[in-house]
Formats: sequence, structure tokens, C-alpha cells
Amino acid sequence: MVPMDLSKINFDPPINSREAARFYLDDNLGVVPTPVLKDALRYSNFSKAAYGLQTKLWKAGGNLPGNSGAAHCLDGVLSSRFFPRILGSAIDVEERFKKRNFDAILELTGIPPEDFLYVSYSNTTFGKLPFMVMLDRANRKVVISIRGTAGLEDLITDLLSNPVEMNGMLPQSMLDALPQKTTVYGHAGIMSSAKAMIATLSEDGILQTINTHVSSTEDLDTPDTSGHEDARPSTPGNLEELGRAFSKHVSSLKADMDVEFSLERAQTAVFDALFVEDYEIVITGHSLGAAVASIVSLVLKEKYPSLKCFAFNPPGGIISPDLSEVVAPYITSIIVGFDAISRLGLKNVTDLVDDMVFSLCRCKRPKLKIAMDVILSKRRDPLTAPKTYCSFDDVDDDVRQIIVDYMAASLVHKSVDSHELVPVGRIVFLRPYVQSGGAIEWDAVHASANDIVNEGILVSKLAVAHHRFYSTISALQFCIDEREAAQREGTVAEGPNSGSPFRDDDG
Repeated sequence: MVPMDLSKINFDPPINSREAARFYLDDNLGVVPTPVLKDALRYSNFSKAAYGLQTKLWKAGGNLPGNSGAAHCLDGVLSSRFFPRILGSAIDVEERFKKRNFDAILELTGIPPEDFLYVSYSNTTFGKLPFMVMLDRANRKVVISIRGTAGLEDLITDLLSNPVEMNGMLPQSMLDALPQKTTVYGHAGIMSSAKAMIATLSEDGILQTINTHVSSTEDLDTPDTSGHEDARPSTPGNLEELGRAFSKHVSSLKADMDVEFSLERAQTAVFDALFVEDYEIVITGHSLGAAVASIVSLVLKEKYPSLKCFAFNPPGGIISPDLSEVVAPYITSIIVGFDAISRLGLKNVTDLVDDMVFSLCRCKRPKLKIAMDVILSKRRDPLTAPKTYCSFDDVDDDVRQIIVDYMAASLVHKSVDSHELVPVGRIVFLRPYVQSGGAIEWDAVHASANDIVNEGILVSKLAVAHHRFYSTISALQFCIDEREAAQREGTVAEGPNSGSPFRDDDG
């Protein structure tokens, strides 16, 4: 999936990394068309906005040289919960929303103040996630952006959960599109958060008449969201007047003052947009927020047929492959390079642990020598790097017995559920080409969700950096700029599946 620098290997005939990439991934799935990339770039900013000023801290890491240790170290520090809270610039999850966060979100999305309708920062484990509601008037969309987990350590904890049956949660039309008598599964924690999100949107009156289709046989907490009427919210005053009053309110605030949102204004604005102005819904999110956005979207699709979803850097184990294919026409997942989270699942974690155990058993060099190899840059060239491993045939009998005992007794292996889970929908894979000088070039191709997950977790210093939004956005921008330059020169063809996901010709 991720081509490597081949400049130091003498092929006959010569081959570069872009040519070699065709051996990694079947390009017959189609090059991602430019309109899809532009739509993704547009809504990546709305998804990024859910993190508020925290994204500016991440950008500080992204401004350093992309392949430097300092960039990845700073990226890890800035993405933790600790540092942003000390600076006072991360969004406060205790139901407060500062003017400085508000201004940062307007800058990211380019919307006027009156189109920022609502924000909620209620946050519970396997329950509600923070989200915001905005209007994108230029594209006639109501955008619901769901925030991911703030800390990487929490994200990994959230993702390690067993699959549960989810047929009872799905609309009948979606079940009819599945192979006959197929039982599909979803990540238990993500499903729980999605149900809480649907309940919140319904109970707050932001979206009308939501039926979660949840079976009574499920053992997850299930909100009862039936009984809402498709009636215009009884909000006093004209909507434009409410918008002007809100804009006047925020313009008078200082950076450290709280912004107060009117739920009634949000209810009325969303209703007018959807049922009067004929707007469409876009649900988006990043990381854990991407997973929740995907599940929310597949549940709401029957009620809102034009709904689309952009899921950025989603986790690797969300729903069954059969269901993922069914929802591909309206859910797009963007996966970036070496991103470890998009390959993270129970099977891949156990495979990684296996690799670590087997590598340790086969290692024939002292750890200090290996450390010195790294410090002295002796491992950069795979052709001249010191030999670290012995073959399995050369492993000592007592070490071989350790491996046998590990495989027999490991609790990790015994706890793995056999149901395979993958990211949701049509996969846009932003594929990196690491050059000899450390620079990265990108292209965008469609990929199979199974291909992504089956590749396993890639151990790389880019595995975390490619999960960050600065990598996602810079990769999308690179692909768009390269396509447009080639288009001007008349050297590029879009290939199959060239429609935008917001058009009816996407197939």
C-alpha cells in the first residue's frame, strides 16, 4: 500500500516508486477524481474545526521539516491533552466555548458568524462526543462536524472493543441491499457513541423524526428517539433577525469570554435549510469522530436521502465488509499513508504483538548495539545495515519452546473475536512516495477497505504524523495542485468514477 524509496536498489530495467506502486495496489479501482478531492478538502476544514484552537497547536508540529524527529516529537506533545490545557487554548469540555475558539473556527471554514449555529461539548466514554452544526451556504449544505478523542491514548483505548451484531440498528432498505441473510457487525463502543449522538440531535430538535431502528435484543443502551414531528420549531422572531442579533453578540465579546448559542436559532435555521431551502446534510469527523459520523450517517440515510459523509482518518475496525460496500455511494473515508489508527483493530494489534515476540526471539544483536546502529545511521540503507535477525531454523531450542508456550497461552489470542471489521464506505487512499531526500509526494487512489486493514499496522515514525490533520490537508492539496497543473499541460485523465460524491453520477 505504501511504496518505499527504491533509488538505492539497482533494478534491471530501472523502476521508480510510482511504477512500483502498481504492484502494491490495484489501480483498476480508479484514480480519485479531482472534484472528490476538492469536496474532501472543503469539508476537512469543517471537520478540523471541531477541535477549535487545538488544530493551531498541531500545525506548529506540521510546520517543521516533515521527516524530522523534532516534528514528530512536537506533534506528539501538542496532540496530548496536557499541553493544550496548560496554554488555555484547547476547547474547554465543561460546556464552555470561548470567543477565541469561535474566531478560529470561522477562519478555518470561511463561514459568517450567523452560520455557526450550535456547539455541544458534552463528552462521555462510549457516549456523547462533542459536535457542532454549521451552514455552508456556498454549497447549500448543513454540516454536522463530530470531534474525535482529544488524546491518542484515549483513542487507542476506545478502539479496542469487540464487534457486536448491528442488523437491528439499520433501516430495512439497507438490510435488503445486503447479501441474503447476512449478519453484520459493528464496533460496540462506536455504535454506542453513534446512538448517543443520534439521540442528542433528535432530542434537541436539531434534526427531525429520527428512528434509530434498534432491536430490543441488543444489550447496548438504546435511546428512544421516536415521536418527533416534522414541524417547524416555534422560535420567536425572524431567523434573519436572530442571526443579526447573534452576530452582534459575538462581535462585542473579548477573546476569553464565553459564546452562548441559542438552541432555538439552530432548530429553526436547520429546519429552514433542509425543508424550505432544500439544503443537503454533510456529516463529517476525524479519527474517532469519523467512525461515529459514519455510523450516524448510515442510520440517518433513509430519513435524509441526499445525506453524504466524509470520514477523515477513521479507525480500522468499524463495520463488516459487506455493509461497508453497501454504503460506499454516500460515505467516503479518507485514509492517509502510514496512518496507524486507520489500520488499528484487534487482529492487527495481536499481529503486531506476535511480530514483536518473534522478532525478540530471533534477534541476535545486543540492544545497545542496535541503538548505536540507529544513532550512527547505520540502518538507513537496508542493503548495508548490520544483520539483526537469525532464521527460525537457527533459533535455540529453549527459545523455540518460549514461542510455542506463547502461542498456546497468550490471552491476547484467546480474546480476539473472529468477525472482521473495516473502515466504512468508499476508500480514498492518499498514497505517499517518500523521496531520497525525505520529501513526500502524494497521489490519490481508490482502495479496498480490506486491503487497508489486511496490510497490518506499519511501524514507522510517520504512523502518528499521518493521522494528524496537517498531513491529511497537505496531501489533499498536493494532489489537487498536481492534477490541476497536469490538466493545464494536457497530460492527465481522470479515469473511471469521475463524479463528485455530491452528484448523482457517482455510481
